[in-house]
Amino acid sequence: MVYLVIFSFIKKFSTDRSIQVRVGSTLSETYVLDNGTAQGSIISPLLFLIMINDLTDELRDVESSLFADDSCVFKLGKNLTHITRSVQDNLNSHCGVICGDLRYHSLDKTVAVVFSHRKDTDIKLSINNRSVKIDNKAKLLGLIFDSKLN
Repeated sequence: MVYLVIFSFIKKFSTDRSIQVRVGSTLSETYVLDNGTAQGSIISPLLFLIMINDLTDELRDVESSLFADDSCVFKLGKNLTHITRSVQDNLNSHCGVICGDLRYHSLDKTVAVVFSHRKDTDIKLSINNRSVKIDNKAKLLGLIFDSKLN
């Protein structure tokens, strides 16, 4: 019985949500929220962790790091073609489904970095036929990692 009450509360808490902004005496339009949890709510961090708990379970032949809403997929090796193919395969099979509705993902914040001293490190990656930005640095959990690991 307790489980039904908790489930009912969470369902009501997370559906039919909308927001509106007030600046002075002016109100914005009301926007319906398709996903996410209420900022500042005590239960929101727990619901978020439950939502992303299995995010990396389906990844194959790559490593991953997940902390709150920061995630990273990486592959070590010497063959850049194999590494790129492996990462792209995971983006196609896993992230293509999850990121398709952008529940967990913002392509604008996604970046790929090749960590190498080699010169020929040109790669192309995409999510749902949209190019992933290739850069020489990435920020993860507040730390900046550059392609030469300086």
